[in-house]
Amino acid sequence: MEFENEAMTDAHITCGSRCRPLVSENPEGAKEQAMKHTTHAHITRAITAGLVGAMLTPSMLAPASAIAQEAGSHASQRAAVRQSIAPTPASRALATLVTAANGQAIMTLEQARALLAQIEAEAAAAQQAAVQQAKAAQDARQALQAAASQARESAEQAAAELQAQIGGLKQQLTNAQAEADALAQQKTDAEAALVELDGRLTAAKDDARSKQTALDEAQQKLDAAQQALDALGDNPTADEQAAYDAAKQKVDAAEAAHAAAQDALDAATTTLSQLTGELAQAQEELAAAQDQLTAKQTAAGQAQQALDNAQATYDQALKDADVQSIEEAERNLATTQAAVDNANKDVADTQARIQALSGQIEQIDAQIVNEQAKVTAAQDTAATAETNVISAQAKLDQAASALDDLKGAQEAWDKQAAQLKQDVESAQADVATKQAELDQANQAVDDLAKQTSDLQRQIDGLKAQIGEAARLSVEDFGDFLIWCMQTGNQSGRYGLNNAIMTLYGTVWNDLEPGPDGRPMRPGSPQQNGNIQMDDKWDGELHVGNVISDFTDLTDAADASSIDNILKALDIIEAANKIRTEAGLDGLMITQDMMVISILQTNWSSWNLESNHVLDHAANIISKYNPNMSNGMNVAENLAAGFTPEGAVNAWYKEREVFQQLCREHLGHEVSDAEAWETFSNTPELQAHFAEIGHYINILDPSYTVTGAAVSGQVSGQVYNYSNAFKDRVQYWSEGYNDGNRYTVAEYRALIERAVAEGVNDPFGPVPEDSPAAESIKKEIAKLKEQLDGANENLSAAQQTAQDFTAGLAGATQELKQKQQALKDLGERPTNESLQGAYDQALKELDAAKQAHKQADANLKDVRASAEKAIGDLKAEKKGEQDALSNAQGALDDLKQAAKDAQAKLDETKAHYADLMKVHADLEQAASDADDALKTLAAAQAAVNGLTEQIAQCERDVDAAKTAVATKQAELAAHPGASKEQLKALEDARTSLDAAKAKLAELTAARDEARTARDKAVAAKELADARVAEVQNDIKLNERLLAEAEAGLPAAQQNAAHWQDVFAQQDAHDIVVDGFNGSVQDPGISQALARAHDTYVAKLEAANAAKAHVAAAQAALDEALSKQETTDTELAEKLADLAMAQDAYRRIAAELNSADSSSQQPGGVATQAVYEAGTFDDLPQTGDVTALAVTGLALAGAVALVSGKHFRRKGE
Repeated sequence: MEFENEAMTDAHITCGSRCRPLVSENPEGAKEQAMKHTTHAHITRAITAGLVGAMLTPSMLAPASAIAQEAGSHASQRAAVRQSIAPTPASRALATLVTAANGQAIMTLEQARALLAQIEAEAAAAQQAAVQQAKAAQDARQALQAAASQARESAEQAAAELQAQIGGLKQQLTNAQAEADALAQQKTDAEAALVELDGRLTAAKDDARSKQTALDEAQQKLDAAQQALDALGDNPTADEQAAYDAAKQKVDAAEAAHAAAQDALDAATTTLSQLTGELAQAQEELAAAQDQLTAKQTAAGQAQQALDNAQATYDQALKDADVQSIEEAERNLATTQAAVDNANKDVADTQARIQALSGQIEQIDAQIVNEQAKVTAAQDTAATAETNVISAQAKLDQAASALDDLKGAQEAWDKQAAQLKQDVESAQADVATKQAELDQANQAVDDLAKQTSDLQRQIDGLKAQIGEAARLSVEDFGDFLIWCMQTGNQSGRYGLNNAIMTLYGTVWNDLEPGPDGRPMRPGSPQQNGNIQMDDKWDGELHVGNVISDFTDLTDAADASSIDNILKALDIIEAANKIRTEAGLDGLMITQDMMVISILQTNWSSWNLESNHVLDHAANIISKYNPNMSNGMNVAENLAAGFTPEGAVNAWYKEREVFQQLCREHLGHEVSDAEAWETFSNTPELQAHFAEIGHYINILDPSYTVTGAAVSGQVSGQVYNYSNAFKDRVQYWSEGYNDGNRYTVAEYRALIERAVAEGVNDPFGPVPEDSPAAESIKKEIAKLKEQLDGANENLSAAQQTAQDFTAGLAGATQELKQKQQALKDLGERPTNESLQGAYDQALKELDAAKQAHKQADANLKDVRASAEKAIGDLKAEKKGEQDALSNAQGALDDLKQAAKDAQAKLDETKAHYADLMKVHADLEQAASDADDALKTLAAAQAAVNGLTEQIAQCERDVDAAKTAVATKQAELAAHPGASKEQLKALEDARTSLDAAKAKLAELTAARDEARTARDKAVAAKELADARVAEVQNDIKLNERLLAEAEAGLPAAQQNAAHWQDVFAQQDAHDIVVDGFNGSVQDPGISQALARAHDTYVAKLEAANAAKAHVAAAQAALDEALSKQETTDTELAEKLADLAMAQDAYRRIAAELNSADSSSQQPGGVATQAVYEAGTFDDLPQTGDVTALAVTGLALAGAVALVSGKHFRRKGE
C-alpha cells in the first residue's frame, strides 16, 4: 500500500489570457472571381429559364412568335445580331435550306439531307467544345479553391508562428530572470540556514549528553529491582499452592458425588415425565383414529351405493340412445353428420347454378343492346352523309357564282383581308400586354410563395424543437451535469459550462451526439481543456494525450461512473467528520472540484497500472504545460489499495508522526484544531511535510471547497480555498464557475434524484413546459403573425394572377379566332383559283354523294344483320330462363332435405352428449369408490398401530417409575462437602493470595524500572539522530551554497544579456525584421536568429501561396471567358440546327406532296434546278415563327442540361 500527497501554496497563481488572432487572408482575386461567378450564374439561369419557358409554356409562344416575325421583317437587325460569327459552311447550308423550304428555291431531298448533315456536324462539334471548356473551367475553379485554402492556412500559420516566437523570446527572458532570482534566493537561504543549524547542532549534542546520564541512572534502578525479585526464589508460592490444591480436591470430590446423584435423579424424573406424556398422546390419537375409522366405513358404503346408481343410469342412457356402446353411438353420429354435409353441398351447387344462369342472361341482354347500338350508329352515319351532300352542293353553287363575278369577289376579298389583318395585329398587341401583366403577377406570386414557404419552414423547425425528448438514464458524471443544467441546478456567470468543458475537453456547444444519445467530445478538443500529459509531438503540433483522454465516461470502473461518485462522497464525509470533531467547518462540494478530482484520479490510476507508480497529475501537468507550474492549482491527497473510508484513515494516521514531531520540537502534543497553525508557524514541522502532508491538508482551516474521486485502486480528494482552478489558458476564478455549494447529504440527494428522474436527450427536443420551450413558442407566434400577413398577400396576388390568366386566355383565344378567320379567307381570288375552287367543290360534291350512297347501303346491311342476331339471342335467352326456373324450383326441396338432416344430427348429438355425461359420472363414481376403500384400509391400519404403541408406552412408564425411586436413594447417600472441608479450603486460599500479592509487587517494581530504562534508551537514540540530522542539513546547505555561488554570476549575466536585447529592440521587431543590435552571448544570438528565420520561412510560404492564388484566379478568368464563348456558340448552333431540321421536314413534305400531285389527272410537275446565291443576298421571307420557337426550345433544353451540369460541378 502506498499513498502520496501534494499540497497547494498559499498564493493563487493567476495570469491574463493572451488571445492569438486567427489570421485569415481572402485574396482579392478570389473575392472578385466569386462575384463574377455569381453574376455569370445568374445570367445563365435567366437565359435557361427563358428558353425552357419557350419550350414548355404554351402561353409563351405568342411573344416568341412576335419576336420571330419582327426578326423576319427587319433583316438588317438580324444580320447585326449574327455579325460576330463569320459565315460557315453550316450557316450557308442553313440559309439554303430555309430558302428552299420557303419555296424560293428547289432542291432534291438528298441535297437537303446533305446540307442538314453539315449543320448537325457543326452543332455536335460546338457541343463537344462546350463540354470540354466547362470541364476546364471547373478544374480551374477547384484549383483556385485549393490555392485560396492553402493561402489562408499559410497565413494563419505565419500569424501563429509570429505569436509563438514572440512568446518564446519573452519566455527566455522570464526564464533567465527566474533562474538568477532562484540562485540568489538559494544562496541567501543556505547562508541563513547554516547560521541557524550551527546553534541547533550545539543544542543537539548537549541534549544527547544529558540523555546518556538519564539512561545510566535508569539502568541502576532496574538492576536493584531485579535483585529484590530474585531473592524470593524460583517458586515463592509453592507451599501455599500445594495446601490450597489438597483442600480444593476434597471439597470438589464431595460436591462432584452429590452433583452426579442429583443429575441422575433429574434424568430419571425427566424420562418418566416424557413417557407419561407420550402415553397420554397415544391414547388421544387412538380415540381420534377410531372416530376416523367409523367415518371411513360410512363413506365407503356411500361410495359403493353411488357407483351402483351411476351404473344403472349409464345402462338406461345406452337404451335411450338405442346403442350397445359408446363406440356405436360415435358411428351413428358420424353417419348423420355426413348426411347433413351432403345435403348442404347439394344446396350450394344449385345456388351456384342459379347465379351462373343469371349472369348468362345478363350477358345476352347486353349483346342485344350492342346490336341495337350498331343500327343507331349506321343511321347517324347515313344522316351525316346526307348533310354533307347538301353542304357540298351549296359550296359548289357559291363557287359557280364567284366564278361568274371575279372582280366583285376580289374586291370583297381585299376588304375582308385588310380588316382581318388589322384585327390580328390588334389581338396580338392585346396578348402581349396581358402576357406582361401576367408575368408580373406571377412573379409577385412566386415571391410571396417563397416568403410563406420560408416562414412555414422556420415555424416547423422551431416546432420540431419542442416535444417529449427521449429519457436517458443517468449513468455517469457527464449525464449528471447535463441533468443539473436541464433542471436549473446551476448558477454563476457561466454555470456548469466550465465543468463540462474540463470534463469533456470541449465547451458545451461543441459537443456531438453519440450513438446512445449521450454527448461525446468532438474530434478536435478546445484549447482550454487541452492540458498536455506527455511529450509526443509531430513537427509543431502536440499529438499526444491530454488529461481528458484518461477519463472514459462509458466505463463503469471510471471515476466518473455514478457508483464511484457515490463512493467518493464517503471520502468527503469521513474527512469532514475529522474536521468537525476538531471544531472546523466541513468542506463544501462543488461541481468544478468534483470534475478536477475525477480527471486527476483517473490519470493517477492509469499511471499506477501502467508504470506501477502512484503520482499526482499536477507533477506531469507542470512538466508539459509551462504556464501551469502548480498544476490545476488545487491541493490533493491520494491513496491506493484502500476503501474510501480506509484512505481517509490512512491519511489521518499521519497524526501519530505529527504528534511525535511536536513532542520532539515543541515538547508537547497539539490538538487537531491547532495542527495547521502549529505546522504553518514551525519550520521544523514543515520540513517533514512529505510524512504529514495528508493529515495537514485535511485540517487546513483555510480550505472551503472540495471534490473526491475513486478510480480502480486509487482514491483521491482535492482541496481549495475557493471554487477556482487553472487550465492551459487562464485562471478561472470563482466568479466564472458554478456558484452552487453542497453538503455531502445534499449532494448525495441531488445525485439520487437525478438517477431516479433520468436526463432528457440533450440533442432531442426541449420539454413542453420548459423555459426554453416558452421562448421558442414566442418566436413561433411572431413568425405566425408574419405568415398570416404573407398568406393574405399571397391570396390577393394569386387572385390577381388568376384574373390576368383569364384575361390572357380570352385575348389568346380572340387572337386564334382572328388568325383562323384570316387563314379561312384563303388566297386572293383569281380566274385560275376560282376555277380551281369550282372544280374542287364539284369533286367534293361527287365524293359526298358517293359517301351518302355507301352509308345507305351500310345501314341496310347493318339493320339486317342486327335483326338476325337479336332473334338468335332472344331464343338463347329463353332457354337460359327455363333452366333458371327449374333450378329455383329444385332449390326449395334441397333446402328442406338439408333442414331435415340437420334436425336428425341435432337429435343424435343430444343423445351422444347425454351418454358421454353419464359415462363420465360412472367412471368418477368407480374412482371414488376405490379411493374410499383405500382410505378405509389406511384408517384400520392406523388404529391397529396406535393400540400396539399404547401397550409399549405403559410398559416404559412402569420401568421409569422404578428408576426414579432408585436414584432418590442414591442422592440421599451423597449429601456433598462438610463444613470442616469448606473451612480448610478458605484458609488455604487466604495464604496463597498473600504470597501472590508480594510477588506481584516486586514484579511491578522491576517492570517499571525496565520501562524507564527503555524510554531512556529511545530518548538517547532520538537525540543521536537529531545530531546526525543537523549535521546532514549542514552538509546539504553547504553544498547548496557552493552551487549557488558557482552558478549565480553566469545566470545574472545571462539575464542581463536578455534584458539588453529587449532594451535594444522589442520581441515583435526581432521576430519580424531580425535582431539589429549587438549581443555578446552566441547562444542568445543563435536563438534570436532562429526565431526570425522560423517566422520568415512561414511568411515566405504564405506569400508564395498568395501568388499561387493570383495565378489560379487568372487561369479561372480565362477559362470562364472561353466557357461563355463556347456556350454562346453552342446555343446558336443548336438554334440553327432546329431551324434546319424544320426546313428539312418542310422540304421533304413538299416533295412528297409534289410526287402525289404529279400522279393526278391534269397535274403539273414542280421539280426544278436550284440556283445558288450568296449568303448576304439570300431572301428573308417566309414564316420564321415556328423556326425561331423550335430553335429556342432546343437551345433552352441544352442550356438547361449544361447549366445543371455546371452548377453541380461548381458546388
